Amino acid sequence: MEFEVEIMSGAGNIFSVIDNRERKYPPNLIRKYSNQICTKSYPQNKTEGILLIEPSDEPKQDFSVKFFNPDGSFGMMCGNGGRCAVAFALEKGLFQPKNEPIKFDVWGQEYSAEIIGTEIKIIFPPPKLIIENKKIETETQHFLGDLIDVGSPHFIVNFDIISKGTNTNFSNYPITELGRLIRYHKDFLPDGTNVDIFKIHNDQIFLRTYERGVEAETGACGTGAIATAVSVFLKNPNRNSFEIIPTSKEKLKVVILHDDKKIKEIDLIGGFKFLGKYKIYIDD
Repeated sequence: MEFEVEIMSGAGNIFSVIDNRERKYPPNLIRKYSNQICTKSYPQNKTEGILLIEPSDEPKQDFSVKFFNPDGSFGMMCGNGGRCAVAFALEKGLFQPKNEPIKFDVWGQEYSAEIIGTEIKIIFPPPKLIIENKKIETETQHFLGDLIDVGSPHFIVNFDIISKGTNTNFSNYPITELGRLIRYHKDFLPDGTNVDIFKIHNDQIFLRTYERGVEAETGACGTGAIATAVSVFLKNPNRNSFEIIPTSKEKLKVVILHDDKKIKEIDLIGGFKFLGKYKIYIDD
């Protein structure tokens, strides 16, 4: 079977993007071959997810996107993927540039977006879930963090707390080991959670994310950036605009709109890149 795939980067988050305007690829087919698509579609590295771009069934929406992780899991929002999807849909003519917000669907949830120069802003609703100071215990360790779901769940850990008494620096901290411990913890069964560690330096939030479904650290994570900004905001509500520096070093901006500390809207802003087009072949 042949797939035409375009590779895009959203702040260093790398995606395989498939044009499905003609409904050539059923979602179950993409799910079945998701790992092979992510592995084969980008010669430089394995991609971190698949964006299946389609027309929307809702007349007031501009397009629809279905996001799949490399392991075939689906149903969640992907912030950087959403931004790439908007850029791709515009490039392919699914909608025309306009002065009003772009509307699109992600697995039954409507989102809005705006194009701001060379960047794209995705507008998120308030978090679905916030549990502050949640304690996770394993046989040998315990971790304290915030569990925040902004369309995808994240367990947020402050690096200054978990690194206390060690000589480990932020960039070398074994996040894969930590991520697996927490991602598969009984408290998060059956679906698991993404895991983020952050450090604040010179008013910037440095962020590393272990993503479930990828089962590794990724170059960036949009929902991780949002969840981490919310975690910091909850401790310091006088600040509502955050510059996030992910592993890729391609910065993201998160703005939290609130009314007396009650979150009303969250904006994720960042750049995108088209990295190339490829044809891949998978034995059916």
